Amino acid sequence: MQWRPWRWCTVALVVVLLGCSSDNATPPLTGTWTGPLQDSLAGRGTLVLTISQTNRQLTGTWQSTFPDTRNNNSGTLAGTGPARDLLITMVWSTAQPGACSFTVTAMLDPNDDDHFTGTYVPVTCGQPESGSLDVTRR
Repeated sequence: MQWRPWRWCTVALVVVLLGCSSDNATPPLTGTWTGPLQDSLAGRGTLVLTISQTNRQLTGTWQSTFPDTRNNNSGTLAGTGPARDLLITMVWSTAQPGACSFTVTAMLDPNDDDHFTGTYVPVTCGQPESGSLDVTRR
C-alpha cells in the first residue's frame, strides 16, 4: 500500500473535529436560583438556592421563606448536577435544630438551561411534609 499524506490528514481532521464536537453536556448550575415553592404544610413560599458546581458535584445554600415566618427554613445543600439525563439530586440540610432536612429530585428544563423544577421529601423526619419547586437562575 502506497503512503498517501492526504489520507492521514483526513483521518487527523476527523479526529480533531470529533474531539471538538458537543457531547450534549449540560452547563453548570453555578449561580443564584429563585422561584416559588409549594410546601404541603407551610403553603406557598419563595425559595433561594445559591449553587456552586465542580464537575457534577453541587454545594451551596438554600433558604425558604413563607408568609408565616415560623415556617422559614435554611441550610446547606449538596448533590449531583445533571448529565445527559438532566436529573438533579440534592440533599438540603437544615441549620435549625430539630427541623427536617430534605431530599430533592429535580429536572433541568431541556429548553432552558436557567430553569429547573422538582419535588422534595423529608429525610428521617416524622412530619409528612413534601413539596415542589420551580426555580430560575438570576
